[in-house]
Amino acid sequence: MIETAAKTVGRLFPMLADELLSARMKDTPEDYVKKVLVNAFFIAAVVTFLLFVVLSGLRASGAHVSYSWLLIVFPVSYTFSFLFFIRIPRVYMHREEIEIDKNVLFAGRYLMIKLESGEPLFLSLIGASKGYGATSKAFGDIVQNVNVGSTIEKAIDRAVKYNPARNFKRILWEVSNAIQTGSNIRNSLKAILNQIEQEHLIEIEKYGKKLNSLTLFYMVLAVIVPSLGMTMFILIASFIKIQVPMSILYFILFMLAFLQFMFIAMFRAIRPGLDI
Repeated sequence: MIETAAKTVGRLFPMLADELLSARMKDTPEDYVKKVLVNAFFIAAVVTFLLFVVLSGLRASGAHVSYSWLLIVFPVSYTFSFLFFIRIPRVYMHREEIEIDKNVLFAGRYLMIKLESGEPLFLSLIGASKGYGATSKAFGDIVQNVNVGSTIEKAIDRAVKYNPARNFKRILWEVSNAIQTGSNIRNSLKAILNQIEQEHLIEIEKYGKKLNSLTLFYMVLAVIVPSLGMTMFILIASFIKIQVPMSILYFILFMLAFLQFMFIAMFRAIRPGLDI
């Protein structure tokens, strides 16, 4: 029954097969949808059970609550869980794109230098498949496809189709177009690398501006306000002789720690995915 449901649901997501390949996930679309259906059911069941325990406790304490909420919570939590799990390949694709873009400019320059020195394209791709992290792994996929019998044109086209990194695709597009039209690969590759370099510089400039603004907010909200606020709170409490429970102090400590972690996450989120 679940196999039939997986096939039916899988037809609603025609791009899932490409997304799984781009995310380097080995599951077939049918197998992945099957896992998503099972995991979503498990999450929905846990949420529904926890709500049942809460409602039972409230009813035991005399509150008038209805178990009919369970009929709403289960399908809603199941739907949200399913939509969350079905989008996980896109999360992996985004992560892969960030990792590839870190070194795509340096790997592209290496490829251009090798071609300018007169080295054949395939040997240049072999050289670029080493030493540049995820970018080299992406070039290595092309080399591997050629080694197992594919032509270099088809291997590049496959990489363009299934690789999630936009800048990496742009480099391969130029190489592929140069192969098909017989134009000079080095000139077209140099032009696209210069364009990518300019875009990276713009990203770094934007990051600097965002960092200045975020640093200002951090100093005000996470340093000055808590320090002055706690000082004023302690002074006022001591003057009017209010006994502050330890639970309040622990709660304030927790909120301060949460604020610090939130700003750390924000600093990491705005950082461009580049190796500077």
